[in-house]
Amino acid sequence: MVILSLICIFAACEQDELGGRQEWPHYAVIYDANGGTGSMTRSVHVYGTAQNLNKIGFSRTACKFVGWTESPSGEGKLYGDQESVINLTKTPRGEFTLYAQWRLDSDALNMILVPGGRFQMGNDNMADPERERPVRAVTIDGFSIGKYQITRKLYRDITGKTPGDFTYMPNHPVQKVTWYDAVEFCNTLSELEGCVPFYEITGIVRDSEEFESIQSAEVTVPDWSGVGYRLPTEAEWEYAAKAKAELIEWENGPYFIYSGSDDVADVAWYSGNTEDIYGNKRTYSVETLAPNYLGIHGMSGNVSEWCWDWSGDYSAETLVNPKGPESGSSRILRGGSWNDDADHVRSTYRLYMEPSAKEPTIGFRIVRSAE
Repeated sequence: MVILSLICIFAACEQDELGGRQEWPHYAVIYDANGGTGSMTRSVHVYGTAQNLNKIGFSRTACKFVGWTESPSGEGKLYGDQESVINLTKTPRGEFTLYAQWRLDSDALNMILVPGGRFQMGNDNMADPERERPVRAVTIDGFSIGKYQITRKLYRDITGKTPGDFTYMPNHPVQKVTWYDAVEFCNTLSELEGCVPFYEITGIVRDSEEFESIQSAEVTVPDWSGVGYRLPTEAEWEYAAKAKAELIEWENGPYFIYSGSDDVADVAWYSGNTEDIYGNKRTYSVETLAPNYLGIHGMSGNVSEWCWDWSGDYSAETLVNPKGPESGSSRILRGGSWNDDADHVRSTYRLYMEPSAKEPTIGFRIVRSAE
């Protein structure tokens, strides 16, 4: 009987991944990064025995780890880092997957507060395009805007995709994103922060290429008082770009030609300074040139930035928080790019493209309304 008992004890044991002896039945807990990066070793747990989960070994740019759940979407019980657990599954010799849950670390987005105020939108220089006229007085409520254009690294870490050229340069602005991709990115940020997405996006049609850009969709704003992340309106964009230290000059001008300076080379990556040692023109890191008065970098040049508005002509009427035409076929882009001449990176220059356009000259930055 003693010999038989010993045989049963030895038969009830097996080697685990960690090289030790573990009594059967037991199960393995597998840790899934769920959008994060890094690696973690599975942990082996014995039924009926409380045991701590492994210490978090994943990270995700601009996000905080908040715990583990049994579903990627976050449904079910939330387990903390190294929390003591018991009997997560009842399947002998089974596996139980825990998915990391992330919340947006809004501090990592480097948002800058733009105080509300009044300014002169447009440009009355008759030598410049008619689309920049007439100048009209516009009042804007306060909002926050990204200090930098959205970078390739941030876009990849949030979406898992890296569209554009020179993908090995993580701190360059993301490129080749459609207007639809940009609004989807804004909604993803809002969801990661746990707030209501600003846009309602339906009828999504994606292309068949590697990054599955959105080519068409229905996009509406259920509530303009929402505080989710979004694209700037064209008026908000120009208001932030024209910021000046003296309030009276910010309201009435004169304004700098470019965002933060009358010297294009001080503040903008444009066709005159973007040629590299191989003779190719390209983007550059988002923080390398001088910011404007508010501390916002790159509102002139590097990549043109998507705005919310449909393209349309200006009117002479005084406006409060204008949002552009109700409909159209093209969306506004502002700021100009690495491939444009100095005239096209002025703070008042207006460009427009179909929202499905995805060019190496196009990127975006984010804003959110002040709470």
